[in-house]
Amino acid sequence: MWVRPEEVTAIPGEPPRVLAHILGSSTTNELEEIEVDLFEQLARQGLTGTRLLVVRPLAEGVEFDADQDRAVDVLAPYLKNSIPQVPTSAVTSTDQIPFLLINLLVGPTEHVTAWADQVVAARQPFNAHIVASPEDRSSPFSGDAFVRYDNAGGRFAGFAMMHIATIAGFWQGLPRGGYELIRETAWEGNRAYVSRVFASAILTDGLIQRACARVLERAASADPERSALTVEANVSDTFAITDDVNDPWINYLIDQAFSLRDGALAYRPAISDETPVKTEFTLWNQFLDFSRFSVDKLVRAPYYFGLALYRRIARTSNATLQGGDRGSAFVDERADKPDIRDLELLRRYDQIAEEKSRADRALVSPVLASATRTPPELWSDLRKLVFAFLDGSGQEQFGVRRTEAGRPVFPRVQSLFTDPSVTVTVADPDRPGDMIELGWLARRETAEALDRLAQSIIRGNDELDALLTELVDASARRDTLVARLDELDRERVDAVEQQERQRAAERDAERLAEREAAKAAKSAAAKSTAGSAAAKPRKGRSAPATNASETSSPEVDSDDRGEMADEAARSSSSSLASSSKGVPTS
Repeated sequence: MWVRPEEVTAIPGEPPRVLAHILGSSTTNELEEIEVDLFEQLARQGLTGTRLLVVRPLAEGVEFDADQDRAVDVLAPYLKNSIPQVPTSAVTSTDQIPFLLINLLVGPTEHVTAWADQVVAARQPFNAHIVASPEDRSSPFSGDAFVRYDNAGGRFAGFAMMHIATIAGFWQGLPRGGYELIRETAWEGNRAYVSRVFASAILTDGLIQRACARVLERAASADPERSALTVEANVSDTFAITDDVNDPWINYLIDQAFSLRDGALAYRPAISDETPVKTEFTLWNQFLDFSRFSVDKLVRAPYYFGLALYRRIARTSNATLQGGDRGSAFVDERADKPDIRDLELLRRYDQIAEEKSRADRALVSPVLASATRTPPELWSDLRKLVFAFLDGSGQEQFGVRRTEAGRPVFPRVQSLFTDPSVTVTVADPDRPGDMIELGWLARRETAEALDRLAQSIIRGNDELDALLTELVDASARRDTLVARLDELDRERVDAVEQQERQRAAERDAERLAEREAAKAAKSAAAKSTAGSAAAKPRKGRSAPATNASETSSPEVDSDDRGEMADEAARSSSSSLASSSKGVPTS
């Protein structure tokens, strides 16, 4: 528990109120901080020892904290008094649970503080003043990178926290702190050198057991982020296999597993019968063999003729004299002897039928012990194969050479094994909007969900087929309507053109009638003029009327001919236009 000086409140006539902070990781492996009352929390715990560790950072710009000394003066006596006394077998003596007051000083390399005497001159008697050696090494045999104070960064804070965990005994599996681990022979007067704990060191059997248990728990976690072995620290001389090349490496591991111990796990098909060797014939041997076959059949022909006659007579005798095989006796008809090849086929048929019967019985019978024996070394090799691609150890015996980037490893266990605790959430086919959670053990629910999903797919396909049929019908009706609209549009255009032609013909007829009327009027006027001229001739000259009419009539006739020619031309052009349109002109 972490206690800040400003959160230690001294109350006159009462024990102080101390607010403490508990730092730890949650079930989701996230850092959490909980505020509790210090003495109430101690009252709920079974104590085997108590340490009050005072952390004093010595750095440039950091002033001496007098409130920290006052908080220690208030807190130390009450902590010592609150520790329970455990009686021993002696009546007059008691042993108390140990209480340690330790002063920890941490500072950067080559820093000399001006208030060093103040931090060790407290009123409370410290069991030890521990000075952290300002060295930054990854191992006892590594070089020193020196310790530098950086208020904004976390390097100096990590340096201080490492010593806090060592002196206060915060390492998992390590119940004692650095002060308790000092041997009596290590003291030189009032001084002793304490070995610093490195992050990669294993101190006790309990610590290694707890560390291994934590690694296995993280590896078996269903959460991909927690089970990733490379989250906290990368394994040296290795590189993670990325997702884009994950499948080829999985296939390589499968091939290696089936090739172990001379392919003990590989499938070995039954050895089929070899094709018989064909007999080589010469042309003469072929004719000779065929001749023998033909002669043999010809020689045996009378026998089969006689056998057929005998069978017919015996069959007639049985039908007539023995009541059609219903009597107490019968005449043997001498059945045919099977051919050697037919006997071989029958034997093979019986053998295949027996093997099929055994296979059918094996399908419904419990699984028996296999005839294939897998040696213990095979399972040892399988374990080595799996761990070789999880931590990179021993990959050479499986044909994987180290590259410049290192050895390939899978960053997550889920890349190799499927977690049985993982569930799949799918949509409920019967209730839209609802979800179904299916796991490995929910076999019946999974089968029912698959059946409902298959039925839903079938219904969806039927509905889709019906919609497609309606769409095709609608498309056909649309095409029919479009064709009808085109036809009506053409009829409308033809009607408009015919109406225009009729109007043009009517206008031509009106103009022709007007010209005929004008022509008739002119003719009547010319006749009346000619009659007047014949009734009043000029003096001194006499001329026959016919001359006058003959003189004037050519002018009228010439005008009439011009108009008639124009009308004939227009009429002929109109007739030609009408005939080209296919409409007769009146």
